[in-house]
Amino acid sequence: MRLSGAPLEVIAGEFAGGAYFLCAEENGRRPVVFASSEGEGGLLADDLADALEIMIGLEWRDCLSFSGGGDVEVMQVSARHLERSRDKYNPDIDDEAAQVAAALSLRIVPVADLVVRLQAAPRRLNRTTS
Repeated sequence: MRLSGAPLEVIAGEFAGGAYFLCAEENGRRPVVFASSEGEGGLLADDLADALEIMIGLEWRDCLSFSGGGDVEVMQVSARHLERSRDKYNPDIDDEAAQVAAALSLRIVPVADLVVRLQAAPRRLNRTTS
């Protein structure tokens, strides 16, 4: 992936004022980036399906907040903790996530795999733009 300078297409917003954007097509895929209302953000996934799988299956923003600077092992521990906390306060969340995924023809991906995807996304961007 490289930055092309092409305009971004807003595809969704979130409660705190952030937004999700589709980038220009690259190799048959349209990467998804997120930008918060405070100007933080970055590449979330290589395409919309991957981004939605991350959003459905992972407390991704909190996982990044407790990432130890992008350390995948720290992110894995954080993700497991966040998952336990989420399940405690919403015991039906797994069933709800499965329904959403099925409605969108997406997979339920193991949290550990989602963390690896999330952690790898910025490296793919940095590797191809330097």
